[in-house]
Amino acid sequence: MMLFRRPILTMLLASIVGCGAWHLARASAEVVEGQAGITPERLHELYLEYRGSETPAAVQYLRSAVEMAPEKTAWLVELAEEYEKSGRLEDALSFYRVAGEKGTKEEGLGKKIDYIEATLLARQGRIEEARRRFADLVERFPGDALLVYSLGVANLISRQYRQAEEAFKRVIAMDPAYANAYLNLATVYERQGDLEHAVEVLRNLTEQVNDTVAVQEAEIRLGLIEAKLLLDEGNLREADDLVEDLLRVAPDNVAVLSLAADIQQGLGEVVAEEELRKALLRIQPDNPLIMLRLAEIYRDTGRAREAHAMLERIREKSAGSRFARQAEMLERELLAGEQGEGLREAIENEKLEKALQALEKDPSDFDALWEVSRIKVRRGAYGEAVPYLERALKIRPDNLQGRAVLASLYDQLGEFDKAVDAYAITVAQARDEKTARELADQLVLANAKRLFANDDLARAASEFERVLARDPDNALAHFYLGLIYSRRQELTRAADQYKEVLRLLPSHVGARLNLASSFERMNREEDAIGEYRKILQSNPPPDLADEVRERLRMTERRLHGLVASLGYLMSYDDNTSLSDERKVDDYRSNLSFFLSFQHRLANGIRLRLSTMPTYEVYHEGQFDFLNTSSTISATYMPGRITLVGGYTYRTSMGLLTSNRFSRSNMYFAEFFSRVKLPRLISPFAGERIYSGITGNLSYTDFEADDSPFFSSYTTVAGVNVRQAVLADLDMSLGYSYVINDNKELIGSDYAYRSHGISGGLDWNVAPGFVVNLDLRYSRLDYQHRDSFSRFTRKRRNARYNAVLGGSYRLRRDIVLFSNVSWTRNRSNLPVGFILTPEDIVEGQQSSSLSDYDRLVYSAGINVFF
Repeated sequence: MMLFRRPILTMLLASIVGCGAWHLARASAEVVEGQAGITPERLHELYLEYRGSETPAAVQYLRSAVEMAPEKTAWLVELAEEYEKSGRLEDALSFYRVAGEKGTKEEGLGKKIDYIEATLLARQGRIEEARRRFADLVERFPGDALLVYSLGVANLISRQYRQAEEAFKRVIAMDPAYANAYLNLATVYERQGDLEHAVEVLRNLTEQVNDTVAVQEAEIRLGLIEAKLLLDEGNLREADDLVEDLLRVAPDNVAVLSLAADIQQGLGEVVAEEELRKALLRIQPDNPLIMLRLAEIYRDTGRAREAHAMLERIREKSAGSRFARQAEMLERELLAGEQGEGLREAIENEKLEKALQALEKDPSDFDALWEVSRIKVRRGAYGEAVPYLERALKIRPDNLQGRAVLASLYDQLGEFDKAVDAYAITVAQARDEKTARELADQLVLANAKRLFANDDLARAASEFERVLARDPDNALAHFYLGLIYSRRQELTRAADQYKEVLRLLPSHVGARLNLASSFERMNREEDAIGEYRKILQSNPPPDLADEVRERLRMTERRLHGLVASLGYLMSYDDNTSLSDERKVDDYRSNLSFFLSFQHRLANGIRLRLSTMPTYEVYHEGQFDFLNTSSTISATYMPGRITLVGGYTYRTSMGLLTSNRFSRSNMYFAEFFSRVKLPRLISPFAGERIYSGITGNLSYTDFEADDSPFFSSYTTVAGVNVRQAVLADLDMSLGYSYVINDNKELIGSDYAYRSHGISGGLDWNVAPGFVVNLDLRYSRLDYQHRDSFSRFTRKRRNARYNAVLGGSYRLRRDIVLFSNVSWTRNRSNLPVGFILTPEDIVEGQQSSSLSDYDRLVYSAGINVFF
């Protein structure tokens, strides 16, 4: 039996030679020249020889061999397997069945046939039938990873995500290198919005699977998820940088291109967005969504003809669909608005050009100045209009309309001093009482905004109240009063003002956002959640929607949520021994993990459980500690007061080079409230502002197993007052009293009473960037005669401390921080106990008995989950 005719084989030989595959050409020539006597065994040998490098030709050899010797069932199975690998499932199924009919002894043939039949059902869109077939196969062959994977895919397509998740996890357990199982499991999580687990799965793939293509796909998807999270936070620029890197790796990836285009749209980069949409359209030439967006871009950039052509293409490609209807609607808008607007624009451009030419000839041409300013005002170019209008009014200073327009422009541009002066002139020029009253109201409103901009909140509030006395429905005055009350921490009054704005203007997003924020600060999370959801229902701009979604998520977490963070700190300490007699400097690193769960009960009490293990290494001293801190607390907020009570258990344990162990049990209580107090910087000026006042009381039982002289009972009481100095600057003052009693007689030198005063400044330099300065002075009076004075004198220490620090929120979930801390301790008995390296952690819990100066530089990062 001859499968090939000589002319066909000759053409095949010529094409192989043309490709430079000389070794395969020689084999084909052998078949051509000796086909009359070629044996099926020789054809099978050629298949075996070339199946790894020249698969298509090798498969042809095998098929020829099978047709010449159909009784070779093993060859039939080999041919079916080749077709299965190349995706020709119908051919594979046919040859598997023939092999079965001929009684092959091939193990698992029935399973292969059933698998391919189920796969073909899925390809035909009969997903439910396919899913049942795969489920039956998995029940019969529970250890076959491919079958379990296929069942997972069928469940994924059917949107049965729980079953899909179980299947893919099962595949990974059977075969940790099964790349597609990881990818599809990540897809399951992504579709359910569980990005955290999706990221975890994709990262596991990059670590467990040695498949370059799969790893690259996982890295791309990780990048996409990170970019989407940045978008949710409103960090468009960072998302843009990340997606740009992804595009370099995968320039034709549809998901990457789509996200890149969406980011450019959010950034307003129309040209870049257009190029990306075009690239998408080249890959998906019939995608109506891409075409609709391109039509909008063409329309918005004044290319009506290109927009029209794209809309025509949509109607042609998607006739009768909703996309065709959208295209028709957009076309009507284009014809009705754009053409008329284009004509008006052309006429206006001619007038503008003519007026500018007139001004070149005569700079004092009032009509030309007026025309230029009028056109620029209509176009919203207020800043460009002002110089022309100012020049016109110098020519005709009694032009009341022009003066009123100029005052309004100053007002719009935030130049309130000029606006007040301009409105005052218009009031004086008004020819009737009604006009004068209207202009006077505008003058009062502009003056109120000027006072607000100058941070004169009391007088600004008085002016806005004057406006409302004449016009109770002035939404702008209500809004500004809301801002003022918010700044003064009068949150209930602020919320009332924002509600008034929304009564007058229900679509005022700024007022609703501020109302939600006020509810949050009043611990009315349910009300805040309702307002955030109303904003999202109004279809706000994408960047605002992302911000609101993030606020909504964080507010919901405050009610019932889990918070976690990972921190890393590096420090240089020039005096870890707390003694100038024998300074020991060291580099220290800390790795900490913080986990906190908060739950609000029906009665309003908030329960919080947190834990923080910290691994601490002293690099020069070559020793380390594991420190843990676990806290349970309850918070109650009756009215304006916040009450907190709780218990903290801490441990410190040496690991590699020491077996030292210490523990402490602390019981604490705090209260917080906002009350009106005199200004800290001018207490006798008579002005009182809302200030935060905090009081705290704690009792600690500290036990050092290996250094009993450090064991102590410590009681601390303190109070702190914090208030705003400027809009972005807060100041605090505090006092603390400490009672420290030794538990063991050997530690009598460490019993003391101390008084401490502190002050601090917190400056919000820019969004996400905070600088703080803290100063503290403490006086420590020791209770027992000191052993170093042979029990003749009591010790008295004075301690000075200054800390300068800063933090920067790099992203929503990443904060960088750094600080410098200086401490000086002076004693009337300066010769005292010197810490050994192993005593450092425990010793720093107590007050040093030595004179010392200490400088610590620290820098670190916190990552929030």
